[in-house]
Amino acid sequence: MVLLPALAWMLLGLTASPMSSAALLPELQAEQYFRIQVVDQASGRGVPLVELRLVDGARFFTDSAGVVAFAEPGLMNTEVFFYVTGHGYQYPKDYFGYRGLKLTPTAGGSALIKLQRLNIAERLYRMTGRGIYHHTILLGEDAPLQ
Repeated sequence: MVLLPALAWMLLGLTASPMSSAALLPELQAEQYFRIQVVDQASGRGVPLVELRLVDGARFFTDSAGVVAFAEPGLMNTEVFFYVTGHGYQYPKDYFGYRGLKLTPTAGGSALIKLQRLNIAERLYRMTGRGIYHHTILLGEDAPLQ
């Protein structure tokens, strides 16, 4: 019975801390990210809102330029499988029937993923929400909007 209040105070102390976990992480420079560009194979334009999902369930969505700035410390310089999904677009299935590919992310490196468009209309950009060009800005590239 005595342990329960002590545990509650410990948890409250951890969550009420003025220092967030994000403040403990070092800020990365643009050249420390691995740039993943997802494009429409017919037009060559970046495709926004494509999900790149890791085997562990971590998800990354492309910004309006079709870019993801990837920098997961435990996954850099190692082969990583990315499931690739996006409404109206399709990535070819691999040997096992999964729609995705293996990449080896390296600081300052890049990869290009070409998707087949299934819809007649091409997805051009996101109109709402925060961070419309978030990944593009992290990579130090120019974005039409800030």
